[in-house]
Amino acid sequence: MLYFEKLELENWLRQNPVKTNQQIQQEAEIHLMNIKRKIR
Repeated sequence: MLYFEKLELENWLRQNPVKTNQQIQQEAEIHLMNIKRKIR
């Protein structure tokens, strides 16, 4: 059985954040807009 200190586990989780689908979608839209600007 494994035991973790709550604070230690929370700190580890904060070091490895997972992006939400909304954040990924927003980054993709920004990226595509930047590509379109370079093409013109």
